[in-house]
Amino acid sequence: SVAPHYGGMPGQGGNAVLSGHVDYSYKLPYANANCTGLAVFALLRTAQPNSDQIQLTIDGRTLTYTVQWVRSISADHGNWGDLLAHDVGGEALTIVTCDGDFNPATQEYSNRTVVRAVRTAF
Repeated sequence: SVAPHYGGMPGQGGNAVLSGHVDYSYKLPYANANCTGLAVFALLRTAQPNSDQIQLTIDGRTLTYTVQWVRSISADHGNWGDLLAHDVGGEALTIVTCDGDFNPATQEYSNRTVVRAVRTAF
């Protein structure tokens, strides 16, 4: 069987996959401090399909994508092969961040917010 091809570079066709934190919490023992706060994709779950746009600048070009859908998907049981596949029927951007319940023992969230956006300006 052929191994699936995941992700790709934005602007080169197919599905480019990005991921980042929803929040952060880490200790700085040398400063006796605990840093907490929102991270790069904190507001991702509020994206509105068919309305919100995502602009990504890469190599001096600004690429525009329109949000197609927003889903909360199980971290353990999601259909990740399909979500992260390169061939999704067009040029797309898939963004993934944490969501759901936080387990302090494992330091993991139960779900992931996944946003699919399709390129609308060429």
